[in-house]
Amino acid sequence: MKKYRERHGQVPDALGTLAYDATNMLLESIRKAGSDDPKKIREALAAMKDFPAVSGKSTMDGKGDCIKSAAILKIEGGKQKFVKMVNP
Repeated sequence: MKKYRERHGQVPDALGTLAYDATNMLLESIRKAGSDDPKKIREALAAMKDFPAVSGKSTMDGKGDCIKSAAILKIEGGKQKFVKMVNP
């Protein structure tokens, strides 16, 4: 976050953080697949458990959904404010 703030003058928002995590999950799946074959990458992604992402650990379920903690935010004065984390 420090490097991001220095470079962009703000902290990353929730969507930026999730996009960063998803990209890293995809890259790790490609690495684990050892191939650029989409089927092998999909299999590696589907098998992912407890991936240590910036927004918390992420696990893929049998339907292809990512199971992870969720941050509850609210908007006050036009700015996002953290409320709490909800865990699966």
